Amino acid sequence: MMSLKKTNIQQPWQKKAWVQWLAIAIGVLPYTISFLFPAQRDQTIDLKAMLGSIAIWSGIIIVILLVLRFLCGERFRDLNLRAGTWWKDILGGIGISALTLVLLYYSSAQLYRLPSDPRDFVVRDLFNEVFQSPWLFALWLGPGILSAAGLGEELLRAFVLSRLWKVSSNIAWKWMTVLFYAVLFGLGHIYQGPRGVILAGIASLFLSAFYLLFGRVTTMIVAHYLHDVAQFTLLYIYANT
Repeated sequence: MMSLKKTNIQQPWQKKAWVQWLAIAIGVLPYTISFLFPAQRDQTIDLKAMLGSIAIWSGIIIVILLVLRFLCGERFRDLNLRAGTWWKDILGGIGISALTLVLLYYSSAQLYRLPSDPRDFVVRDLFNEVFQSPWLFALWLGPGILSAAGLGEELLRAFVLSRLWKVSSNIAWKWMTVLFYAVLFGLGHIYQGPRGVILAGIASLFLSAFYLLFGRVTTMIVAHYLHDVAQFTLLYIYANT
């Protein structure tokens, strides 16, 4: 595939390795701080908690875009490392979401053989109030998932990985960062117990490898959003039958 032509003119200092490390440190700081104010994972998610999550992720997105623009001299479109079109991104996102759902289904069958853990995440119980209200559920399917899982997590993934790949273009380094990010992303779901950590790590490895091979962050955003929408829709139907 052809590389995407960059439209931004960077200053020489913005291409240096120390700038990329600094950008990562600043960009992930809001995400790290958000763990100091965890969602009520052992209680019911209500409107207040949902709006709080949307606000936190909106802040994370804004910080990343500002760092990308003013420290790195790039724009959001520059995170698409290869050329593409919007309709290909949508079709690709649909295909990837279908593959990850199949992967989740078969992985879950094997992982549920693991011993149970008191930290295991029970989505239906956590979102009990949301599942009982069509309006709250619509809010969650829209800006809720889009800000967090769709745009937020994939923007953060592409931002961190693309900064690391500017530190070194060595292919071994790139694959090592893909694996490293998958491990970190999985550990970020430790509140879900061992099953959640492994499933999140597998999904992250899949999406990060896709970004390395095809370089389309917009495809990843579509795929992640559709993947989570499908999961929560099935849970909503199950909870209301």
